[in-house]
Amino acid sequence: MRSLAVLAVLAGLSSPALADAPANPFATALDVFGGILLLVAFPAMGALVLWRPDLPVLGLFQRMGNWFVLAIAVVLCAGLGGQAWATDCPQHYFKGQPPGLTEPPAGTRELCQSVFANLWDPRTRDPVYAAEHLTAAGLIAGAGLERGNGFHADPRLLPGLRAEMADYAGGEFDRGHMAPAHDMPTAAAEHESFALSNMVPQDPANNRGPWAHLEELTRRLVVGVYQGESWVVSGPVFDGDPKLLARHVAIPTRLFKAIYVPANEAQHAPLVVGAWIVRNAAEPEIRFVSLNELKADVGVDAFPGLSAEMHATAHPPATGTH
Repeated sequence: MRSLAVLAVLAGLSSPALADAPANPFATALDVFGGILLLVAFPAMGALVLWRPDLPVLGLFQRMGNWFVLAIAVVLCAGLGGQAWATDCPQHYFKGQPPGLTEPPAGTRELCQSVFANLWDPRTRDPVYAAEHLTAAGLIAGAGLERGNGFHADPRLLPGLRAEMADYAGGEFDRGHMAPAHDMPTAAAEHESFALSNMVPQDPANNRGPWAHLEELTRRLVVGVYQGESWVVSGPVFDGDPKLLARHVAIPTRLFKAIYVPANEAQHAPLVVGAWIVRNAAEPEIRFVSLNELKADVGVDAFPGLSAEMHATAHPPATGTH
C-alpha cells in the first residue's frame, strides 16, 4: 500500500501550503479535499488494511498504483505556488495586484498588516517581499511617533517554522526591516513592522547606512518632493544556496527595493520607476535598474499593473532628491 502512503504525504503537504496561500475558492476546495484525505480517508484506509486486507477495494488501489498517485498529486499540488489568486489586502498593492513571482515558492503565506503586506516563505524563514502604499498624509501622521524597538516572533506563524529572536542573538546581523518602521503612520502599525516576518538578516553597516538612506529617500520623495503617493516593494535576494543564521534563517546576498512614484506636474516632479539592487555587505554595490531588469535578475515583477513601457525603462529620482 505504498501508493496510499505517498498520497497521505501529498495530502498533508497540500493542506498547510494551500491554507497559507491567498484565499480563493479553488484553493479552498483543494485544502478541504487535502484535509479530508489526511484526517479521514487515509486513517480509515489504514484501519481497513489492518482489519480486512483481503477487501477487493484495497486490491483496486494497489492495481491503480502510480497512475492513481499521479492523478491525485496533480490535483493536490495544483495550488502550491503562484500569485494567481486574489489577495486579502489589495489596498497595499499597485492596482490591487500582488507582485508576480517567476518561481513562486510552495507554502508561502500572505501576511496582511494594517498598512503593508508581507509574503512569507517557510523555507527561508524570511519574507519574499514587503509591499507598501505610501502616502504623504500617512508619513506626516507618523513623523511624530516615538519609535519603539519591539522586535518579536510573528505569533501567526508556527514555532519551529518561523524566525525567532534567538536566531539573531550575537549581533552579527541586524534584523533588517523590509517595510521600514519609519514608514508607519501609527504605533500599532509600527509594532507590526517589528515582527520577524518583516525582517531579514542584514549587514549592520548596510542596514544603518546605504539601506537606511534609500528608505529615507522613498519617504522624502513622497512628502518633500511629490507631495503625493508611491508604491514600494522590498525584499531579499538569494544567489545560490544561502548561508543560514543560527542554522535556521537564510541570509540574503542582496536586497532590492522597487519604487513607483507617479509624476506630479503641479510640483514639477517627474516620474520615478525602477528598483535599487543592493549587495548585503558593509560596502554595498548599488544599482538602479528597470522593472524588467529586476524581474530578469531577481524573479520579481514588483508592479504587474504597470504598462510594458513603464517596465522597460528605469527612471531614477532626480539628482537633487538624493
